[in-house]
Amino acid sequence: MIQTNKKPWFSRLFAWYIRRKLLRSFSTVYVRGLDTFAALARQRPVLWVSNHTAWWDSMLVLDLCSHTLGLDPYAMMDARSLRALPFLGWIGGFGVELHDKAEGEKSVAYAASLLDAPQKIVAIFPQGREQPVTLRPLRFFSGAARIAMLAKDAAVVPVSLRYEHGKFPKPDLFITIGAPVATGDGVVSTTHALEAAVTAQLDDTQEQLHDGRAHRWPKHLGGNSSPGLGVKLLARTGRVDSTKFPVSSASGVSSPRS
Repeated sequence: MIQTNKKPWFSRLFAWYIRRKLLRSFSTVYVRGLDTFAALARQRPVLWVSNHTAWWDSMLVLDLCSHTLGLDPYAMMDARSLRALPFLGWIGGFGVELHDKAEGEKSVAYAASLLDAPQKIVAIFPQGREQPVTLRPLRFFSGAARIAMLAKDAAVVPVSLRYEHGKFPKPDLFITIGAPVATGDGVVSTTHALEAAVTAQLDDTQEQLHDGRAHRWPKHLGGNSSPGLGVKLLARTGRVDSTKFPVSSASGVSSPRS
């Protein structure tokens, strides 16, 4: 395994960069449960357990936990990716050898050792690699549950991520941070409980997207995308009514590091 080589100054700089990249890349980022999560994380270390859909997933941990809430996040990742992009270790990434059982156990123990104080977050994506958000079952591996068994003081929080294209060129992002999942009945039952919690959150997100409620969730970043350059140019000719395209500024919410 590869231990993290976290550099606080670089983490802050990179979190700033990711915030700007989020604002350019997404129409709106919606987050449910952020306030409750923030209060919990100031009292206990947190194991963040999420589905894995896109490259953005671990970057969202950095934005929400570090940039917005001022917490101390870490993330388990494939050791091959960390070797290819070693700077990810500077922001809290640590590497697991996915096909080496002995090294995997070392990574589990190391992850648990990081969860030794409030405000420390370890993110893990138990699917092991990016998978379609519609995949059922999610097929969680047991690493998150094994970490939870060792990190007795940590709250184990299910997180669901859904990227959705709609009426604007840029996609929306819907994040649900759920209530902690009870652990202690064994690795198998804890793995099932975590997978069930994330699945339920994803299914609820889909239902709320269908009936329009998801777009009333709290906005973490952005608003609706402004009209594109082509629309603006056509509006000057009178061929397009630009007022039919909503415009709002894409600015972040206030935060300790904004």
